[in-house]
Amino acid sequence: MDPSLSPTHLFSPSKAREALATAKDWEYVDSWLSTTYARNSRVVPGFERNPETLSALLALASFNEAADEEGEVVSEAEALALEELKTEAANDPDSEMLLALEDSLTPEGRQSLEAVANLSVVLGVPSASTEDLATSLISLTTTTNDLLQAQDRLSALQASLDASLTSLRSLLRTIQTTPSNQTPANLPRQTTSKNLSTKHLQVKLQEYHDRLSFLSAQPSSHPARTTQDVAAQERDVLALEGRVKELERRVKTYGGLPYDKKSALAEFERVRREQAKLEAARDQLFEGLVEGQQEKRAR
Repeated sequence: MDPSLSPTHLFSPSKAREALATAKDWEYVDSWLSTTYARNSRVVPGFERNPETLSALLALASFNEAADEEGEVVSEAEALALEELKTEAANDPDSEMLLALEDSLTPEGRQSLEAVANLSVVLGVPSASTEDLATSLISLTTTTNDLLQAQDRLSALQASLDASLTSLRSLLRTIQTTPSNQTPANLPRQTTSKNLSTKHLQVKLQEYHDRLSFLSAQPSSHPARTTQDVAAQERDVLALEGRVKELERRVKTYGGLPYDKKSALAEFERVRREQAKLEAARDQLFEGLVEGQQEKRAR
């Protein structure tokens, strides 16, 4: 039983047809390989049988058969042309004269004649005219020079491309070996975290859009404000700001008092008693000065 026809293929018509077509393709490829290697008295080597190999061998066999057919057509055309030439030579009335002329040539002349004939064949010139041979030879020389120049340009381009490729490979190795260009070990975790954050932000963004749409749809509860209203509010703010500054100035006078109310009252009483003592001392000094002045006047 064919190993390609498994139980699955037997119960599946489409797979069975596919397996049968594959088996026929392998049979065709095996036959072609056997025929090809038999021509050179060689044995077909072993190879791995898989769909890729089958596809490559089928394409190669198809190209080979097309080339063989073209070769057969060319061979038949050459045989027909040779027969026509032989027929024309046999019916040519000057053939005997040409054969006699060829037999009477010296070795140098025969060699020159063969050189001209070979040159005519190589250049593809149907006649042995000196002018035609010279024209074809000049054209061939020009084409050869053009091809040589093109080859030089291609060689220079290849050298430039090779240098660029070497530089790019060196740059690639530098990039691959640089620690800062290496993929961090926690990249999957960072990616997962970024994805979660992105999803969370998308949800929040949609929520905010919904809220904004809802608020935009609601009628405004604030009346429209005019320039006069804004100016009046500005004056009120300035007045309130002046009052705040006045209160701050008055509060600064009590800057040394404790924060506790009782302690502040005790400190206030202490300062007041000290003030009373200072005023009494001042009064005594003033009275002493007055009495001194009166005594000086009495004298």
